[in-house]
Amino acid sequence: MRFPEYEDDWQEKKVIDIAPLQRGFDLPTKKVEKGKYPVVYSNGILRHHKKSKVKAPGIVTGRSGTIGKVTYVERDYWPHNTSLWVTDFKNNYPKFIYFFYLNLHLERYNAGSTVPTLNRNDVHSLKKRIPKFIEQQKISSFLTAIEKRIETQNKIIKDLTVLKNSLSKKLYKQKMKFPEFKNDWKFFKLGEMGKFFSGGTPLTSKKNYYEGNIPFIKSGEINAEKTEQFISNEGLKNSSAKMVEPGDLIFALYGATSGEVGISKFKGAINQAILCIKTNIDNGFLLYYLRTNKNRILKTYLQGGQGNLSAQIIKSLKVPVPSKEEQQKTASLLSSLDRKIELENKILEQYILQKKYFLQHLFI
Repeated sequence: MRFPEYEDDWQEKKVIDIAPLQRGFDLPTKKVEKGKYPVVYSNGILRHHKKSKVKAPGIVTGRSGTIGKVTYVERDYWPHNTSLWVTDFKNNYPKFIYFFYLNLHLERYNAGSTVPTLNRNDVHSLKKRIPKFIEQQKISSFLTAIEKRIETQNKIIKDLTVLKNSLSKKLYKQKMKFPEFKNDWKFFKLGEMGKFFSGGTPLTSKKNYYEGNIPFIKSGEINAEKTEQFISNEGLKNSSAKMVEPGDLIFALYGATSGEVGISKFKGAINQAILCIKTNIDNGFLLYYLRTNKNRILKTYLQGGQGNLSAQIIKSLKVPVPSKEEQQKTASLLSSLDRKIELENKILEQYILQKKYFLQHLFI
């Protein structure tokens, strides 16, 4: 794929003759003095120092620790010794060289085992083709426009997320109310509002227990569209696993997702790490209340991040119970923002795929 105004052949060269790399400079963390110059590590800009080592523009990629990330630097900088930096652009357009290195997929050249390592000599020996300077500029301008759109899209998502979180906190602390609802909220123990149950896990030694078509929901899958594992009717009958229905509120008691809550998207069985909550409170309202208070719940009941939540802990939580209409309106507002964020994330995914496509096809 090429822009129609360019027909000249691309010239094949070794990478060392296009944009050679050199190891960065040592700078222990304790010797970093706060300043304006970026310190570029293997995984990007992490600190700023009062001194620089290299004039801008710059291109830095990982040498040790993180391999494959490429950073374009627009001001004088300090390439850290965990990185490799381009020492000479050889009369090529710097931003083009940035995309050139992205297209090399340097993560493929990991020469390490425990600690990923990139040997610059492996990169230098590669033979690649590059266009003339003017075509480099055109390609760079096009890909930069896509990158800027991705950056804008990320900001849209970030701003929407901040807005949703801010509104959620204000609504549940009653610092903001819908004008048609005047009454203060009453609080009740969650355990007084309905019924609760957890599931279990069929014996893993019984192969036939895992040869069915019943989705087996684990704590990391409470917001998933599908499960990795399925169990049989025999597995369900001969274990403590319990069935939940689409629309049921499910809460992760322990595991990496402890404290997370979701609404089941399908009928399936839950294990012992999940609590199903069935109350007369609007599920959406309770969902956002628990999400808004997740950190407080974990901080209160899991000292130092140790231990597990339990059904008794969740049932002891005091939750607000406004009128049904106010519950529904609160949930509707927050869910509309969630849908907007989901839509913007899908748009972001398309821009990322677009960038990937053009990176693959604009380099002959």
